[in-house]
Amino acid sequence: MSFEYSCNAIVAKGFRFDISTLADIEEVIESKLDTPPTTTALTTGVSLCKAPSSRTSAALSKCATDAWICQATSVVDGATTITAKLKNYAASKPTEADVVVAPEGKGVSFVLVGSAWGSVGTLKTNVSLVCDKNAPANSKPTVSPLSTEATLFLTWSSAHACGQRVGNSGTGSPGMSGWGLFFLFVFLGAFFYITIGSAYNILVLRRTRYPDFIPNLSFWESLFSRNRSNSRTYVRI
Repeated sequence: MSFEYSCNAIVAKGFRFDISTLADIEEVIESKLDTPPTTTALTTGVSLCKAPSSRTSAALSKCATDAWICQATSVVDGATTITAKLKNYAASKPTEADVVVAPEGKGVSFVLVGSAWGSVGTLKTNVSLVCDKNAPANSKPTVSPLSTEATLFLTWSSAHACGQRVGNSGTGSPGMSGWGLFFLFVFLGAFFYITIGSAYNILVLRRTRYPDFIPNLSFWESLFSRNRSNSRTYVRI
């Protein structure tokens, strides 16, 4: 299979990324900003492959039912909380062209498309899964400060972002065939035979004139001489 995107795995460019653990539940990212006399709260729910059946945060309870990644902006004034924005940043899987695999499968990035949102246009999420074998098992995604009104940038460092090669396609180099190895050994054998043999004849036996320093010269002359004598000449009648 050349390309796959599901709740179990991403398969692209010759690598397979097991995201079953990352996509198991909705991850919630929360942040607050003091905006006197109120406080602005930002709550982002992240699900990489499907809309969650139930929201784990009350702030996200009014998100669209088809939203994979939803962000709620709330204004808190004392005991009163008002939801100011609800953005559906992702609602469908990426195409193969939207997936980029890092060299040697050290991560994968892709673009998820959401819904239209006013004059901003179509909302999108740029997800970067970064291979980190030392990351904790319960690592969480983070919202990048590069995020804009139209595009949400998410980074998620995890051991599950380390790809496993599934074939010779993609970023890696294909292995050499059996015939390729055979001809490589023949070439290397002939090269070292001539080089080492010639060096021995020149340095030890003092045969410095060409072709006297060629190793086993008498054998090769005899061999080629027999081949010439066994050849036949045809005369037109």
